[in-house]
Amino acid sequence: EGVEISPLDRGQLVHTILERFYRQRWEDAARRARPVLAAEEAEALAAIRQITEEECQRVQREGRAGHPGAWIYEQERLMVRLGWFIHSEIEYFRKNPGLAPAHLEFSFGMSERRGNDPASTDESLVLTASGVEIRARGIIDRVDATAEGQATVIDYKTGSSVPTYAAVAKGTSFQLFVYLLAAEDLLGLHPKAGFYLKL
Repeated sequence: EGVEISPLDRGQLVHTILERFYRQRWEDAARRARPVLAAEEAEALAAIRQITEEECQRVQREGRAGHPGAWIYEQERLMVRLGWFIHSEIEYFRKNPGLAPAHLEFSFGMSERRGNDPASTDESLVLTASGVEIRARGIIDRVDATAEGQATVIDYKTGSSVPTYAAVAKGTSFQLFVYLLAAEDLLGLHPKAGFYLKL
């Protein structure tokens, strides 16, 4: 057993917490989750802390938490980061009225690891360049959309490195670009933006 939780387990933990948080806020009629607003900051913080406690207990029961001392510090650090997440979500939705989480963990071409989003499909994203056909697959952490279908793709990053804007613009980092195309071709949305969210 390692001293700290592994980077893979840490990433899965954060992704599960954020997915559960917005699943709790899901509104079937709107087919989207309620965005986080300033008036409900305390409620949102309490909700994500409760989910975090439950998921951390699960990780510990499964023996993936690492050394007890390091795990205490890990949980405290996670609570701080998720508190920041709620604050940043409030500001994000204030600046982007009309947007709301519409797809959570949407997978395409991932039959062996299908995402939880009901729209997930075994179909790959087919790209063609210079007569060569490329089949892409992946899991999009979150797609926010308006009622009219304008969309923003969000990819959570928990590791030490996050692709830079320059790398995305030059095409040396193309994950986000592929996700934007998948949102358009496979979800029928009109993506206008995408970004990496470091946690």
